[in-house]
Amino acid sequence: RAHLNRANGSYCGEPEADGCNRCLGRLGDYNGSPVPESITTWRDRFARYLWNARRVFAPSEDVRRRLRHYFPGLPVLLRPHFESLPDLLSLAAPLRPGDVVRVAVLGTIVAIKGSERLLACARDARRRKLPLEFCILGSTDRDEAFAQLTNVHISGAYREREVFHRLRDERCHLAFLPSLWP
Repeated sequence: RAHLNRANGSYCGEPEADGCNRCLGRLGDYNGSPVPESITTWRDRFARYLWNARRVFAPSEDVRRRLRHYFPGLPVLLRPHFESLPDLLSLAAPLRPGDVVRVAVLGTIVAIKGSERLLACARDARRRKLPLEFCILGSTDRDEAFAQLTNVHISGAYREREVFHRLRDERCHLAFLPSLWP
């Protein structure tokens, strides 16, 4: 359960080993299959892999901190992702008084990535007549439910290299990541 989530998709808080084992016993792996070993055994096995690596990289300080927590003393080098990004501020449309706020949601949004939460937000905005429109650049595991909402547009799959062009074309004011895990 590498996403550190509970059954409802929320962040588990990373409990001590006993809490992890109870969760794994109750939920199993991501396919619902039983997990045959304790979290301590799993961590010990992966500690051997990590300690035998020439180098261990983490893409952010947050990931490096988490690795150091579970594998004390392990030298972890910070190496952010190397992609060059466009000026992200140029992708956000200016918000003017009276505009409907366009919210970008990127990727394949399934339960673990917050599809239920996003659907609840969209339904709530529609029910309360809030000036919010959700632009899903990708797809969801609930496309049919989203298709019934007039304040949601699903653009469908895209190639990774197209994402910034798609964002620019959608003229969204902000982006939303509906998952509740690190």
